[in-house]
Amino acid sequence: MKNFIFINYNINVDKIYYKNKNYFFYINNEKIIIIKYKGEESYIKELFELTNNLYYKNILVNTFILNNDNNYFTKKDDFYIVLLKVNEYENDISLNKLLLFNNISSNLKAFDLLKEWENEIDILENELIEYNKEYNDILNSVDYFIGMGENAIELMYNYENLISNNNNSIGHKLTYKLFDENSLNNPFLFIKANRMYDISNYIKYKFVLNDIDYNELDRIFTNLTEYEESYLFSCLMYPSVYFDIVKRVLLKEENEDKIKYFVNNIKKYTQLLSYCQNLVKNNDNIRLITWLK
Repeated sequence: MKNFIFINYNINVDKIYYKNKNYFFYINNEKIIIIKYKGEESYIKELFELTNNLYYKNILVNTFILNNDNNYFTKKDDFYIVLLKVNEYENDISLNKLLLFNNISSNLKAFDLLKEWENEIDILENELIEYNKEYNDILNSVDYFIGMGENAIELMYNYENLISNNNNSIGHKLTYKLFDENSLNNPFLFIKANRMYDISNYIKYKFVLNDIDYNELDRIFTNLTEYEESYLFSCLMYPSVYFDIVKRVLLKEENEDKIKYFVNNIKKYTQLLSYCQNLVKNNDNIRLITWLK
């Protein structure tokens, strides 16, 4: 790879690092991420144009480095190589940073959240059939979390006809493991989504860190439409972080002990959901969810 980068980008790389499934190197103290992409060339063009647009709006996402042919990708075998320059470093993710991505137009395909959730639950249920006692913590807790997920799906279906018309922001397809500033600025993790999707993941991220700011939570729910309240509450109720960890455990990428955190804190999380429910007392769809009490 070092030789490939030198030939195509005229960059002499001393060492290539690997972390969180990303390869990267440094040039003059600047971090450069190496992306291997196998897909449509048109998608890379969309991301190139989008990152330039965001950068000019002073949203300092990672930007493409042009190669010796003045192109934003280089073909290698049956995939593309893209180099991304990291333009911003922060210690953590803030709500204000996420809100910068609101109402940004793009040609990205809208993220089908309902389909994503339904497929995820179906796949997990099928995969867990083959296990008996190998993953006791998962098997003893998964039915409860699947029930939460199915409740979230049911609530979201009440607003299904509005979803496609409200996917008007840049969201981020992040697992709990990738929820950090570097991933937030990676265009290959961008999705076209409702702004409530990212906000819900931010709240879950703060919960995992045991750092929920209830004053901030109050402000988040202020002046939301009924649709936005329901969308945000559905996303909060869907246990995406738990499902992320289950999938990593089944892939032998995570120790099952990670599951215990969510089992031990489920009461605390339902209390958080109950608090959010009280913030939207006039929303009949959310008010009818009684098992949180």
